[in-house]
Amino acid sequence: MKIFITATGTDVGKTYVSALIAKNLAQNGVNVGYFKPLASGNLKTQNGVLIADDAKFVRDFAGLKSDIFTMFGYAFKEPYSPHLAAKIENFTPNKDEIVKKITELEKHYEILIIEGSGGVVCPFGEFMQIDLIKELNCDVLLVSSSNLGAINSAVLSTSYLKNEGIKTKGIILNNFNENLLIHSDNAVMIERLCGVKILAKVANESKEILGLNL
Repeated sequence: MKIFITATGTDVGKTYVSALIAKNLAQNGVNVGYFKPLASGNLKTQNGVLIADDAKFVRDFAGLKSDIFTMFGYAFKEPYSPHLAAKIENFTPNKDEIVKKITELEKHYEILIIEGSGGVVCPFGEFMQIDLIKELNCDVLLVSSSNLGAINSAVLSTSYLKNEGIKTKGIILNNFNENLLIHSDNAVMIERLCGVKILAKVANESKEILGLNL
């Protein structure tokens, strides 16, 4: 099984949530893998090799044994949207090549976590992130902020996915504080207005994700 993790916007917490899910599955004996199709804003290693920092974080946090170079498709230096980061390097990402890598990789895992870039609407060059999701034919987990503005972003994101014929498997609220009224109310309203179940509420700097059923 493969699951695509996207978000209502940039820096909402896709990578951290991906790491929490991977760690939870691994600790429960599930053979789990991770893949980042396009990653921008990366640093070179001491050997001068550019790797996906998100992939390294997930591998280290979750204790995965995967070869880092099997955990991402393309890595770019500049911290921009993937299409612009790739353009600066005079490179054009190839959707078919990414799909081929994922198709081969998922054979080796019970569950493969695929982490997208930015929010739901993200250009990858000559194709959109949504085109990749369609090609992979997998459900989506949507990571959302818990703060002010979360309702609007969640409704717009789930509506867009629905209009594109993509099923949102569930929503995960990140940086959730049960003691804040706005967070609790946002959870109720997001679930009601989106018509999508909130699968988990992740507290700030949480080291585990509880009650998540994929």
